[in-house]
Amino acid sequence: MVNNLFLNKVEKAIGHLDKMIRVADGARWIWNWLDDVYPDHHQVLDFYYASEKLHGFAREAFKDPQERTKWVDHQSGLLLDDGIEVVIVSIESVRCRGSAREKQASLPTYYENIIKRMQYKAYKANGWLIGRGPMGSAHRTVIRQRMKPSGQRWKLHGAQQIVNLRVAEKSGQWNKVKDLICNPINNAKLSYTL
Repeated sequence: MVNNLFLNKVEKAIGHLDKMIRVADGARWIWNWLDDVYPDHHQVLDFYYASEKLHGFAREAFKDPQERTKWVDHQSGLLLDDGIEVVIVSIESVRCRGSAREKQASLPTYYENIIKRMQYKAYKANGWLIGRGPMGSAHRTVIRQRMKPSGQRWKLHGAQQIVNLRVAEKSGQWNKVKDLICNPINNAKLSYTL
């Protein structure tokens, strides 16, 4: 179930943008929401998530670690070269037993259903991100580092204010905060403008 408060905040923050590239993992609710709300915007399946699916299959299908690594590296290279169809054929051609057969049956279908979100070579040629790593790193650096030290507890309003200040600092906007604090006329707006 999607949290409407979350979606409303996202809409308010990014709804005015004309062109967006959405990078997400395989959560169906995210893709459904993006299809409904932003049907004309580009969607990218996180490459590392797609690659992790290959790793999961290979752990079941290949007992030899070197053979497994070689196979996954080759398939990942194909993914980066817009060779998803070749990857699907490769998955289907591996001789499998037991639990690997289940993954072998489901993984090609999974990839076929989201192939339009896996054109990594084209995305990179356009200068787009193909993974959520930089966003996750920014989250760790900007928010978690400040909000999660041992013993800290936050109520929603206080947490939002600290996040606003942290984002202002990390994005080089700290002078705006100082101006708001030093200008008595703006003090009333402080909690709403950051």
